[in-house]
Amino acid sequence: MTIAQFNQPWWTPSGSTPRLLIGQTVTVYQDDAGVQSATKQTLFTDETGSTTSPNPFVVDAAGNVKFYADASRVWVKVGAYAAERVQIPSSGKSSATAPSYTQAGLPSAANPGDLAWVSDDIKGLRVASGVEWVGQESVDPITNGLRGDGSADDSAALIALLPKCAGKRIAFPPRPFRFASKVPVGTRSVILRGTPGDLGLGTVFRTAANIDILEFAAGSPGSRVEDIGFWHTGTATAGSGVKIAASIASMNGTGTTPIEVAGCSFLGLYDGIVMEGGNVVRVMRPLMGGIKRDGIRQSGGIELYVLMPSIKGPGRHGINLEADAAATHILGGDIWGAVGDGFRGAGLGQVFVKQLVSDMCQGSAFSIGGSGAIYDFEGCWAAGAGLYGMDINQFGGGGLSWRGGQIRYNGRSGVRLGGSGVKYSFDAGAQVGGNGVALVVGDRYGFKVLAGRSHFAIRDLDIGAIPGDATGQQTHGIFIEPGASDHYDLRGNRDTGNTVALVSDGGTGNNKWVEGTAWVYPAFATPAKYANTGGGYVPFSYRRLGHKLQFRGTINATGANAGDPIFVFPPGFRPANIETVIPWPTNYVFTITPAGVFAPAVAPGTTGLNFPFTEVDLRA
Repeated sequence: MTIAQFNQPWWTPSGSTPRLLIGQTVTVYQDDAGVQSATKQTLFTDETGSTTSPNPFVVDAAGNVKFYADASRVWVKVGAYAAERVQIPSSGKSSATAPSYTQAGLPSAANPGDLAWVSDDIKGLRVASGVEWVGQESVDPITNGLRGDGSADDSAALIALLPKCAGKRIAFPPRPFRFASKVPVGTRSVILRGTPGDLGLGTVFRTAANIDILEFAAGSPGSRVEDIGFWHTGTATAGSGVKIAASIASMNGTGTTPIEVAGCSFLGLYDGIVMEGGNVVRVMRPLMGGIKRDGIRQSGGIELYVLMPSIKGPGRHGINLEADAAATHILGGDIWGAVGDGFRGAGLGQVFVKQLVSDMCQGSAFSIGGSGAIYDFEGCWAAGAGLYGMDINQFGGGGLSWRGGQIRYNGRSGVRLGGSGVKYSFDAGAQVGGNGVALVVGDRYGFKVLAGRSHFAIRDLDIGAIPGDATGQQTHGIFIEPGASDHYDLRGNRDTGNTVALVSDGGTGNNKWVEGTAWVYPAFATPAKYANTGGGYVPFSYRRLGHKLQFRGTINATGANAGDPIFVFPPGFRPANIETVIPWPTNYVFTITPAGVFAPAVAPGTTGLNFPFTEVDLRA
């Protein structure tokens, strides 16, 4: 028979079938004189036709649809969409003419110290694939009991080999290795090195069982996995590709040599990488697709470092820091299309995230909860989420700082600030715009601050429409719900296109700085001085919170107007904005009354106070 190959990246044959995504199911049916047969086409793993492959199968980590079949036309069905008839070209090879070779060991060396001696009458030499000439520290898994044929179970052979490989590297050839049971790694400084390539060409560890394919346990510091694809070939309901077990915490105190996972891909698993314990784990350049739950999940341990992750379409969260996670560092990378939140943080300790993109997630791009953790975000992108760009609901401590980056075009508000954390700040030129695209009314703000939420700062931002784009959907740049919010700072923000206003301040607290808010009192056009010649009080107004009032004159506690209010202030004025040229006695305390009257407290031993100032000076 002649074996034909169909190999198309990102196959889109017509408008009825959507663009393929990593992990989608593809079924191939036989062609019966131009009609789709109910019988599935027999598929093969390569052009020799010696080994059959699953049908249906899934789109590989490179986004390819690849199969071999003894047919020129077949019907291809993607997920629940209608099947389409396609033609596949002949590979030009057949199973009957596949070449075969006789394998033999090298002849004995003629001279001491030589590896081998090949005589002139040997016409050729073939080196089996998978041999890596890197010196005596390299171990060949094929000569140590592993099959690597995709059908035999290699679990027991690898479990037996690992204890012999402390300080060595196991060089895996570009073959599929099947594991029916978990492989615990308890060997110090062992390197499991694969051959780079997509799932059809590189080293693949695959399973149909709900297991953690590799589990690093106590005794494995300094170990490393690199350039291996981890693939679940069925429907995963548990397990992961790589797990750092809680028991590894016992290595604390024996050194901080990291465990590393570098350049690996993860496809169709329940979780991609799970960290339950340990200290100092590095995950570098992981590629993930079709993960059923979380791409990277940290539920324990300290010091997880993640460099340039690429996580597409996880069934829950892209990166999930659970309650006992601590000291996490993430640099760069992207999370796309999570069914839940792109990044979810509910851990402890400090979390540093820099230049991470979270895009097109059905939940929120970033979601922060839990208690006690301090988050530091710099230059991140939160866009296209179904809910919020950043949803904050911490309790019992914690805080967050967001500098630079963009929060744009999310379904609801760009940022929802709730909970009872200690302090939150958004500054350093971040752009927040075009949010609320999923709504016609309500919850369409750059920042939505829930009633009673205090201790936050939103400063020096561009809020409205993103420069270069159309006017955003936001009604308000900053919307503070009516309630007892207090202790906040809203200075220096620029209105770049909100449909109603930059700020709607419903907070009733007195310790706040809302720059740019207009009052009903007549405003000063320019800084001015108002003379007081008759004592009593001087009515006045001011243009912006943030200006300082300087009181010049003497302070007397007697007079005909003792006990009268000094000035009538708009609600929300901050006493901290008052500065005196002549120091005031320490026993004079100033407050804001519920009616908005700024009045001095009664000094000890007096019945009233009177402040006949000589002038009031308003300065910017």
